[in-house]
Amino acid sequence: MSQVYLPKELQPSSCRTLARIGKDFDGGYIIDARNIQISDCLIGLGMNDDWSFEEHFTDLQKIPTYIFDGTVGQSRFIKNLILSIIRIDNISIFLHWVKTIFKYHFFFNGSKKHIRLLVDEIKGKEFISFKDLIEQYFVEEDKKVFLKIDIEGSEYRLLDHLVDISDKISGMVIEFHNVDLHIDKIVKFTNNFSLKLCHVHANNYGGVNKFDVPLAIECTYSSSSFSSSKDASCPNEIDMPNNPLSQDLQIIFN
Repeated sequence: MSQVYLPKELQPSSCRTLARIGKDFDGGYIIDARNIQISDCLIGLGMNDDWSFEEHFTDLQKIPTYIFDGTVGQSRFIKNLILSIIRIDNISIFLHWVKTIFKYHFFFNGSKKHIRLLVDEIKGKEFISFKDLIEQYFVEEDKKVFLKIDIEGSEYRLLDHLVDISDKISGMVIEFHNVDLHIDKIVKFTNNFSLKLCHVHANNYGGVNKFDVPLAIECTYSSSSFSSSKDASCPNEIDMPNNPLSQDLQIIFN
C-alpha cells in the first residue's frame, strides 16, 4: 500500500460509530452513524449518475432529501443510453444507462428532489448560492441537516458559509480537490468548524503529487461527541479504495 502525507492537524479523532453509507468503492462514504438519526434533512451537492449514498441514507432515515446538480438529469441519461446503443459491442455500458434511468425515475419522487442547479457563488440562472440554498430548502429552526458535498473544486467557496451555519449541521462528508494547492484552507476550516473531524480517506482516483500529497481527500465531520484521541489508521477496516483496480492509500500525518 502506497503512503501519502497530510498535516497532523487533519488527523481525525477516534470514532467507534463509523459506518459506510452508499455503494462499494467510489460513491460510498464513511460517516458517524449517530448523525443519521438526528438528521431532519439530507442535502447532497453533486450527483453525476450516482446517488447511492442518499439512497442508503434515506433507507435508514426517511427524511426530505435534496440533491443539487445542474449537469445531469433524465434527458442526459437518455442521451447517454442512445449513444451507448451505437457502441452496443459493450453491453455493460448500455445496461448501466438503462439501470440508471429506472433508478432515477423511482428514487426522485415525493420528498426526494433533484434540483438541477449548480451550487456556487457565481451569478447565473444555472447557479444557486449556498446561502440561498439553505434559506430556500432548509429554514426550520432547531432542525439538523446532513450535508454531502462533492462539487469538483467549488467546495472552497462554501467553507466560510459552512462555519456560519455549523449549528444547523448534524454531520457532513466533503470531498476536497486539488488538496496540495488548498491545504492551508482545509486546515483552517477544520480548526474553525465546530463539528469534529472523525474520518479522512484519500481518493486514489485523484492522484498524488511529487511530494506524495494526495490530490483528493474525503473528510467526515460529526456533531456528536466522542474521544479526543487521534485515529492512526487511515484507511481503516471499513474503507474501500475509490478505484477498485488500485490499492488504497495509507495516510501518514506529520
